[in-house]
Amino acid sequence: MKPVADNNSIEVTNYDPKDNKALADEVLKKYSGKNIIIAGHSNTIPGILEAFGVKAPFEIAKDDYSNIFHVKINKGKSTLISLKY
Repeated sequence: MKPVADNNSIEVTNYDPKDNKALADEVLKKYSGKNIIIAGHSNTIPGILEAFGVKAPFEIAKDDYSNIFHVKINKGKSTLISLKY
């Protein structure tokens, strides 16, 4: 994420991958209405998605680095767009 952050002059913030609710609460409180990027691994992304009110559309293999999950929250309703690159 560092190259993306450096290129866009944004700060990288670490989070506890074992506390997805705290992550979701912090993001919704501090960044409501803004675009953010959350990076994770195959074993953390499903829980993060669920903390934001959506379900992973498929099981993510350990060696699969080709997914982008776009979660949009509007008026308390979460929607997910799953992309491959």
